[in-house]
Amino acid sequence: MNQTQAVERVKEHIESAAAEFPGDIELSPVEDPAFPTCEGEPGEDGHTVTVRHAYWVDGEPEEKNEELAESIHAYWSSGNWRVTADERPEKLHIEAKNQEDHFRMNLVVSKDGRPSLAAYSPCVQADEGE
Repeated sequence: MNQTQAVERVKEHIESAAAEFPGDIELSPVEDPAFPTCEGEPGEDGHTVTVRHAYWVDGEPEEKNEELAESIHAYWSSGNWRVTADERPEKLHIEAKNQEDHFRMNLVVSKDGRPSLAAYSPCVQADEGE
């Protein structure tokens, strides 16, 4: 898998997970996608990167955050995902890893009560010029 394919897969995982949220939510990017280096330097053969992208989950009141967390936990527990961390009730932070493609996701609620949903690829071949 290359970087472009991983960007698409991240988007697919985010959209599939967000479809499981109750209510009328909207996703807005936290920031542009990031491509931290795993190995090598840009332009070198064998340069690999991780694709990561996070989105704010808006549209539901803060009182619904636990319901959002429970719905994503149920989604990850019933499919090809394995929940790898669940810090509730201390804080709303849940992580999961896809058992087929090894992509990871998390749902985190910020200190101000705003939830975000992120997806991360394993190391993939960087696109030319990256």
